[in-house]
Amino acid sequence: MKKSVIFRLLSALLLVAIVLISNESSTVKAASDSSKFVSDYYGKDAGQDEKPDTENEMPAADRPDDGAAVGLSWLDYGKTLFAFVFVIGLLFALLKFINRKNKAYQSNKLMKNLGGLALGQQKSIQLVSIGDSYYIVGVGENVELLKEITDPEEIARLQNYFQDGGELPEEGLLERLFSKVAKKEVRPASNEERDEHHFGQIFSARIEELNAERRQHMKRLEEKESRKDE
Repeated sequence: MKKSVIFRLLSALLLVAIVLISNESSTVKAASDSSKFVSDYYGKDAGQDEKPDTENEMPAADRPDDGAAVGLSWLDYGKTLFAFVFVIGLLFALLKFINRKNKAYQSNKLMKNLGGLALGQQKSIQLVSIGDSYYIVGVGENVELLKEITDPEEIARLQNYFQDGGELPEEGLLERLFSKVAKKEVRPASNEERDEHHFGQIFSARIEELNAERRQHMKRLEEKESRKDE
C-alpha cells in the first residue's frame, strides 16, 4: 500500500478523534448556555410581576454567580479518554494490518532485496534472496557477486530475522555478514598466493633475460654478415 493512502487513513482517524472531543466540549457548553438562558428568562418575568424585595435581597458577595461556566464532569472526561484510546487502538490495528499485508506481498516475490550497507559514493553491498538462496553482491560501476551464503545456520538466522519483522539481533546479523565479505576482500595474501606471485616475478624476469640474450645474438649475427659483405 502506498504511503499516501496510509497518510490519508491516519489523517481521517485523527480527524474523527478531534470531532469526538469537540462534540463533548460543545455539548457541555450548550447545556450551560441553555440553562443560563432559561434562568434569565424566568428571572425577568418574575421581576416584571413582582417588586424586588430589597429586605430579603442577598448581599452581592454571597450571591451565586449565574454566569459561571459549568465545569466538565468525570463522565465527560471518561468519554473523551475512551474516544482517544479508541482512535489510538484503531491506528495500531491499521498499522498491523498494513504490515501483515506487506509481508504477505513480499513473501510471494521470488527475488527480494533484503538490505544493504553503503561503502561510499554510489557503492554498496546488498543482500539479495532468490527463492531460498541468499547472495551478497557488490554494487558500483557494475554488479558483482561477492558471496553465496551456504551455511545452514546463517540461512536459518536470516529467515528468522526477516520473519520477526527485521529486528536486529544483538550481534547485528547483516553487519556481521557484510563485515565478513569486506574482510574477505581485503584479507592478506596467503603463503600460496605469495609463492605464486614470487614465481610469476621470477618467470617474467627470466623471459626478459632470454629476450635480451636473443637480441644480443641477433646483433652479433648481423655484425658478422656485414663483415662478410665488406
